Amino acid sequence: MNPPATTRLILLRRDPAHPATCLELDPRGRILSRRPLDPAHPAPPGPAARTVVAVPGEAVRTLWLDLPAHNPVQALAAARILLQEHVAGDLDGLHIAIGPSGQGPRLLAVADDAQVHAWRQRAQALGVVPDALVPVQLLADAPADRPLQVLEHDGLWLVRGPQLALAAEPALAQRIIGTRGMRQVEDAAAVEALLAAGAAAAIPGGIDLLQYAHARPRDRAVSSRRRRLALLAALCLLSPLLLQGASALRHALGAHWLERQA
Repeated sequence: MNPPATTRLILLRRDPAHPATCLELDPRGRILSRRPLDPAHPAPPGPAARTVVAVPGEAVRTLWLDLPAHNPVQALAAARILLQEHVAGDLDGLHIAIGPSGQGPRLLAVADDAQVHAWRQRAQALGVVPDALVPVQLLADAPADRPLQVLEHDGLWLVRGPQLALAAEPALAQRIIGTRGMRQVEDAAAVEALLAAGAAAAIPGGIDLLQYAHARPRDRAVSSRRRRLALLAALCLLSPLLLQGASALRHALGAHWLERQA
């Protein structure tokens, strides 16, 4: 799937009182314009084909797990079972988003459900309707055979590597990284350029938090329609068996009635 002609990237700050950053991107992810956003100065209507909202990453746990199911409902049920070994406490108040299926483990993003709702409200106050809600650390490139990439953004280190994505205070991030090599980017303009390139991808960050209870209305309608079609397909497959069963039952009842008459 080709990316849309233009993308608008909204970088939400950790402190809701601080203005967000709005970047207009060309199809290749290059920054065309930059402006601050706050409720008093919301985003103007623009020609962007897609709006990506990057949320503070320290509130999102990202991990990769082997999910045997491909159906979205089954995948969510399997994820909740597997997450019990990785997340402390009750999972009922958590929102789980699942990346697309493919070869190897699938990307999961876990956040407090109320926090996801608050991010959506913040976006609405900024005059933005997100097409994708993505943890900011996932927009950074994950080098496969190079040192870990570390971006300094909003007072945190965004750390990316193969099946590794986290946002944490520098001291904590350094302890997690340990002795592994890293390539650190401190310049704010360079960091924004790297995040913009990730936002222009076909699937920004490889995941979207707008799933399940937080899915966009049109996505919920598509999911409901798919479930109905799957049910109808199952009924079509079962209908010959049901007809055969009904015919056998009718013949059995008829034979029983004739036996009683005799």
